[in-house]
Amino acid sequence: MPDEVRREPLGRMICGEALVLFRREDGSIVALQDQCPHRKYALSKGRVEGSEIVCLYHGLKFNGEGRCTFIPGQDRIPDTLKARVYPTVEKFGWVWIWMGDAGSADESRIPDFSLNLAPGWKSVWGYLKIEGDYRIVLDNFLDLTHIGYVHAATIGNAPAAAVPMNVEPGEDYVRFTRFMVDVPPPPTFLKAVAFTGNIDRSQKARFLPPSNFQNDIRAVPTGTNDDARGLRFVVNNSLTPETENSTHYFWAIPRNYRIDDDATGDVIRSENARAFEEDKAVIEIQQKMMEIETPRTPIIPIKADAAALAMRRVLERLERLEAGHAQPQSDTPRRND
Repeated sequence: MPDEVRREPLGRMICGEALVLFRREDGSIVALQDQCPHRKYALSKGRVEGSEIVCLYHGLKFNGEGRCTFIPGQDRIPDTLKARVYPTVEKFGWVWIWMGDAGSADESRIPDFSLNLAPGWKSVWGYLKIEGDYRIVLDNFLDLTHIGYVHAATIGNAPAAAVPMNVEPGEDYVRFTRFMVDVPPPPTFLKAVAFTGNIDRSQKARFLPPSNFQNDIRAVPTGTNDDARGLRFVVNNSLTPETENSTHYFWAIPRNYRIDDDATGDVIRSENARAFEEDKAVIEIQQKMMEIETPRTPIIPIKADAAALAMRRVLERLERLEAGHAQPQSDTPRRND
């Protein structure tokens, strides 16, 4: 999150690589490999002076381009004394870091989460560390039948669980819709809007590879199609693998109703945070069970897994392309911080 990145160094593990982030004097963000190239001490344990970071093992100083600019007691600085730099940009209220070859970084391939900061919308934000493979988290996003069971106290109920999804798979995306007509509002919706009867509820969602998911949610009193008496919010999810078995989960929820009402924002934030904690508990148990299987038994899919299976096919295709050093224009291999 942008407010995490300050003048003080911030260490963060992303895709199994240790990074250090800090802001220059002009406010721009630097992301370097969190290893001094001299003796591998963590630069995140150092301090920022001006727009440079100082390693507090031997006092070497590095600029935002990763070049060493100062060695105590030594005038000549070897050209090879450099820390790796990761291209970084702030966009849509998040910090995006390119983990691949710097020459291939392309800001236009960041997924469109512009509603996070769009006029007429108001967002709440959150972060969650999940001890699980990011693909298991994606499976959860694309499986909405679980909401009647895992989320019975927040965003789900039994009638919602039974409604099928209309899945549209593509080479580089998965989209699905669900329309729930004349169903009881779940507890979270009742806290957000004082519905007095059943509702018509819709979800329009899309998976944006490799690790982003957007869910557009709308609810109105049944039979009315009256947005003024209902709610609409969009859940923007971005996953950053920390390691093979742990994930940084960043979320933002922009809404276009009652945007000047802080109490409504508080409800949206707290209720969805509760729901995400419910997911976290399930995912972390799944991860542990998968790690102790010997030998691993296959996962048996059911009809409700159609969107998740389509997502896995997209990821497998992108992995094959990456192994062959080909990269489609429509994927988005940036990681969010």
